[in-house]
Amino acid sequence: MADYYRRNNDRTKAISYFIKSVNEKPTFVQCYLQIALCYFEMEQYQQALTYLNQYLKINQEDDFAYALRAKIYNFLGDNTSALSEITTAMAIENNEEYKFIECKILYDLKRYLQARDNLKNTKLETAEYYKYLGISEAALGNDADAILNLEKSIILYDDDKIVNMKYNELKLKVESK
Repeated sequence: MADYYRRNNDRTKAISYFIKSVNEKPTFVQCYLQIALCYFEMEQYQQALTYLNQYLKINQEDDFAYALRAKIYNFLGDNTSALSEITTAMAIENNEEYKFIECKILYDLKRYLQARDNLKNTKLETAEYYKYLGISEAALGNDADAILNLEKSIILYDDDKIVNMKYNELKLKVESK
């Protein structure tokens, strides 16, 4: 029932059923992760963190859980902890999604050069990839490269207000020189 409600975006009911499941069978710890995911999707990060910590006490080798905790810390503004968590996730399973999360965290830590260089070493080509590559280039003062990457981001997804604003700002700056 809990999975059904989660798939149908009724996360409150899903949480209720996951809690019932874990109360009836305490060894069914996967429910803690599912509860954390529901709270994360509801943007209730502190609650998500509580259940995720409970889950990680038992499953210390779950890379997905560490990556989720990195995202939560990032949303909460604790980017140092976020970087530590994504590093742990990558030590367990080194994949492109985790590398990208790391790059976003590095950008938020104002480590633009490292964020850009790490982005260039990924195999991603999404609108969000080009967005972070573009804003990293802009932060480094590489306006022409920033514009090029932001254009690619706009082509792939033109509804990102931050990308459009930064792109227009840089175009005006370059044209006025």
